[in-house]
Amino acid sequence: MDSLPLDAHLIEKFLFTMDLLDKAGAHLLSVHDARLKVKAFNDYVTDADVAVEHMLVESIKKRYPYDGFFTEEEGEMAGSGGLWIIDPVDGTVDFMNGYPDYCISLCYRENGSDAFSFVTAPARGECFYAISGQGAYLNGKRIYVSDIESSKGLILMVPPHRRHEYLDDFWLRMRSLYEVFSDMRSIGSAAMSLCYVASGRASAYYERFLHLYDIAAGLHILNEAGGLVQLDVKDGIYDVSAASKRSFESLRRITCGC
Repeated sequence: MDSLPLDAHLIEKFLFTMDLLDKAGAHLLSVHDARLKVKAFNDYVTDADVAVEHMLVESIKKRYPYDGFFTEEEGEMAGSGGLWIIDPVDGTVDFMNGYPDYCISLCYRENGSDAFSFVTAPARGECFYAISGQGAYLNGKRIYVSDIESSKGLILMVPPHRRHEYLDDFWLRMRSLYEVFSDMRSIGSAAMSLCYVASGRASAYYERFLHLYDIAAGLHILNEAGGLVQLDVKDGIYDVSAASKRSFESLRRITCGC
């Protein structure tokens, strides 16, 4: 996507969003024993997911009434202005179990182009963000993808935990990738996984069956940090192969056969 100019209008929206996400993150940290609802097989939502999404959407609507939304819990809400793509808690199972790699993921687009994105992990005290054409940052410090070779790097992989019929194929690809990378991890959040690659904590990331709200912000941050991505999309569902420039071809050769 093309870069947008960094004008006063976008700076104001960026700063408003940063402050709003601080408040939403504080809410998540204050919640204990959140009530749980099962949406589908191995797919959960808590009161906190719903509360944070409501907080974000209503605050943004009040400030920018003409903007539209695409969110995990409410879906698409059309508008004539910009588009806010929001996952209120990416890594709900992490959140339910007290594992700190859950996050709030938000990408703001204007005229079809990413303007800025945030992935904030309140339990870690970390805020990843990107501004189109201005780079990617972690807590204010510029970040870049790793430059180490694949054989010394980590790959983040998440099994298809809601699509167990694809597990056999996943294990085969995992075995092949073990011949390329030094070790593997799974942190349970697509947005955080992409940010870990963007910041050099991992060399690559592979996951299937994702939605736009899972990945929009993380992809923008990774792109601004110098990473590469292969997206395979079918009926609005994404398979993601993302890596540093040094690891990308090895990853793509195994995950997409290209």
